[in-house]
Amino acid sequence: MKEDWIDSISLKIRPELNERSGLPRSGALLDMSVTVSTAPFAFAGLIWLILVSDIAVFQSNWPLFLLFTLLLFLFSRTSFELELPLTKAASATASGDLGPYIQFAGILLLGPTIVWTFLVVILLNNAWEFRREIDIDLRWAKVSASFQQTAVFTLINLIAITVYQWLGGTIPISGLSWPAIWPALITYLIILLFQTIFLIPYGFRISKVMRAYQQEIQQTTWQFLLFLFISINISNLATPFGILAAGIYSEHGVGIFLFLMLGFYAASLLAYRLSNAIAKSQQRSRELAVLEELSHAILDSSVEHDALPALLNQHMPGMFSRAAVAIWRDNEVIYSNLEHMPGLDKAMAWVANGGENPPFEVNKLRRHNENFGKVYRKGLAIPIKSEEQTILGGVYVAKREDFGDVYDLLPALQSLAGQIASAIQRLLAYQQTVANVRMSRELEIAGQIQNSFLPESVPSMQGWELTANLVPARQTSGDFYDFVELDNGRLAIIIADVADKGTGAALYMALSRTLIRTYAMAHPDHPEIALQLANERILIDTKSDQFVTVFLGILDTQNKTMIYANAGHNPAYLFSQNTAVQSLGNTGIPLGMFEGMQWKRNSVDFASGDVLVMYTDGVTEAQNSLEDEFGEQRLIDIVTNGMENGRSAVQIEKEILSAIEDFVGNAPQFDDITLLMTSRLKTP
Repeated sequence: MKEDWIDSISLKIRPELNERSGLPRSGALLDMSVTVSTAPFAFAGLIWLILVSDIAVFQSNWPLFLLFTLLLFLFSRTSFELELPLTKAASATASGDLGPYIQFAGILLLGPTIVWTFLVVILLNNAWEFRREIDIDLRWAKVSASFQQTAVFTLINLIAITVYQWLGGTIPISGLSWPAIWPALITYLIILLFQTIFLIPYGFRISKVMRAYQQEIQQTTWQFLLFLFISINISNLATPFGILAAGIYSEHGVGIFLFLMLGFYAASLLAYRLSNAIAKSQQRSRELAVLEELSHAILDSSVEHDALPALLNQHMPGMFSRAAVAIWRDNEVIYSNLEHMPGLDKAMAWVANGGENPPFEVNKLRRHNENFGKVYRKGLAIPIKSEEQTILGGVYVAKREDFGDVYDLLPALQSLAGQIASAIQRLLAYQQTVANVRMSRELEIAGQIQNSFLPESVPSMQGWELTANLVPARQTSGDFYDFVELDNGRLAIIIADVADKGTGAALYMALSRTLIRTYAMAHPDHPEIALQLANERILIDTKSDQFVTVFLGILDTQNKTMIYANAGHNPAYLFSQNTAVQSLGNTGIPLGMFEGMQWKRNSVDFASGDVLVMYTDGVTEAQNSLEDEFGEQRLIDIVTNGMENGRSAVQIEKEILSAIEDFVGNAPQFDDITLLMTSRLKTP
């Protein structure tokens, strides 16, 4: 945007504007140009007012001066506002009241001296607002308003009074007769005319700014100029009634005058409340529009990326008029329209502690705050919760009390928190799905690797029948078995169960298998020593609280014997044709529990047709839907019955697994099922 001599002077007064760019720079420069261009008129008007003022008028009418001061103060408390959106995040706001009605009545009764009263009231109000503001732009806006209002109140009113007296009008006005009224009406039109003329240069500068930033600004230049004209002159609609008020005072005295003032104050109060209602309606419309846009944007966004911060930065500006907003997820702020937001730390702490009984109110963020100035603010915070009431984050908003009640924003805050919660849960659900798929694939691979540890086939030993089966409860297993072929027709048979499930148990199993297998090959005559050495190595290599139960037997196929050591594992059962079932119970504790432990070694003989059954607790502790266990007795009965009917070890194994499946039914499998059987074939 091309700068002129007024802009040059403005930049000399405020050189820091050279460091800005875009619409924010132009807006601040516009306020400065108003200050520079109206300052000479303001000073000229003050000099003129000094020259025409009469202290004697004040001395003789001071109660009336006091009354007008009080009336002007009361009417200024019921000002109404007009708002025009410029960008998504910014709007132009103009305020007005029925003060011009009071001012015109005062001029017709007391002449130019009363202008001092009006001017002092307005300047004191600007000074008060200037004092409590700390933002440099807002302070200069108050300076600009002071110069502009001084010029208007002095020059235009003094010109109007001069015209009024030139037309034959008297001060005070003589009454409500036509000869007394028509000069006042002409004076009113003169005031409107000069206020419009005074607006023209400002309008040209506005149009220049809007043309330069046409893509950013939603409204056209003519729309803004029309808004500006209406906002300035809407207060003047009641000004002609000032003639009525002044005439009534002249003819009937202060009583009826005050009654009329009371009626206009009621009208002013109604306009004030109507203005607030419209402002709230516009705020609701903005909130609903943003919530709808944000909802569609969230649904349309890809769940593969965390788009929430970008969506909030795109849609949130302008949702809450003249309010500071912060949104956080976990402990990370993902949106804020204010760099340092007072009370945010308290709000985040409250949400982190559970966010009970929302909303949380941060009271009186007051005085000398580096962002808010010397004004009172209130803040509200509400938690963002999942459907399971888990705290996901929070929303916090702070608003100046002179800009409205922050509780008016509560319904929109709650809706916003719900939408953000939905977006966060949507992302978390996707991330969890991805993690589950990845974990499932990793477990599948782990299961494949673990299966590769198991023997590819059961060894074939002349005169012997061996079977093995493992049914994992999960993708990985804590059970394992192994066959290790030794010298002189001997075979190491290992079955073990890690006292845990899942990936950790699978890793522990892999280590235990390797160590037990290694030491069994190194000490084929002493399974107890193999277990002892494996135990010491496990304790050295792991810092886990897991342990493993192991049955290690060395089968001598030539001598038909087995030496074994049982480290806390389920007892193996040796079934013979003519003798009772023999239990091969514990000879020591499980591996991985304590250092320096020792195990005993026992031995058994195999007669023709004998069957040895080895298993993990997943067999005997399998549960049905009533939580009844399969138990050892059912296992013993099935094997005994199978032997009596001449069934092979393979057939008996199938019957056991089938019986377990029938017993469990639809109940889930909680533990791995591992079953090994060794049978000495009958000799002819």
